Amino acid sequence: MCGPFFPRAVTYRARNINRARMEQYAIAALIIATIVIIFILARAFRATSDAQHCAAATYICEGAATYDNCGHASEIELRANPLLRYDFLAGVDSSNFGDIKLVSALAGRPTELAEECNATPGCVAFNTHGWMKSGLLPPESRQHHDIAGFGTYARKCIKSEPLYAQIWIEKNYGGTRYLVPPGEYSDVRKISTIVGGGTIPNDKIRSMKIPVGLKVEIYCDTNFGSSTTTLTRGDHPDIAQYKTGKGSGHFGDCISSIKILHDAY
Repeated sequence: MCGPFFPRAVTYRARNINRARMEQYAIAALIIATIVIIFILARAFRATSDAQHCAAATYICEGAATYDNCGHASEIELRANPLLRYDFLAGVDSSNFGDIKLVSALAGRPTELAEECNATPGCVAFNTHGWMKSGLLPPESRQHHDIAGFGTYARKCIKSEPLYAQIWIEKNYGGTRYLVPPGEYSDVRKISTIVGGGTIPNDKIRSMKIPVGLKVEIYCDTNFGSSTTTLTRGDHPDIAQYKTGKGSGHFGDCISSIKILHDAY
């Protein structure tokens, strides 16, 4: 009795199996499509974010001498090729500035040197001899060597110029702003300012903004005499907060000479 129905039962079962497989394939395809869509949207969001970040980072690079990847490559690409983070400055060196350590065992092996720099806190550049560096000299102060294959790899977007200390004669950045380039000024009244014009009054410097890459030594007397202290990168809205060490004296009413010096990035 069951014999004639067996092939039909097998056919139904095969159809059910095929239908189940088709449903599984459809679910798998839907999952894959969803993942692809999420990936595309994530890339689009990242591209937008990178573009916005790069715009901001480029401004920071130009204005404050810092560095950033600026969206030049994805993290996957950067892991595969660490040199994508760097620009190669052929024949250029920045001797005796920003040196962190010498890794002579990796000399002439830029990919491995890039990995070492990436793993070294504060490292933003290295030369092909193996020096890890926390900063670079301004372009006009760098050395040039006619040596095949020699050069410096610098993190993308590193800028050294323009670098100026911003100085105000009132606290909280009030009054005239003076833009002063690096240099040693034995008398603030003789400073030739880039912005502001005229001369900076003696004993009247009240606030400063110092970009990454600079530091400012301030002195109470002309010719770098008497009390001194060093102001590092950042905002200094009230110089009077820095004490001279003489009684209740502060630098808010006694700055007569300054040194604006390059500092590691």
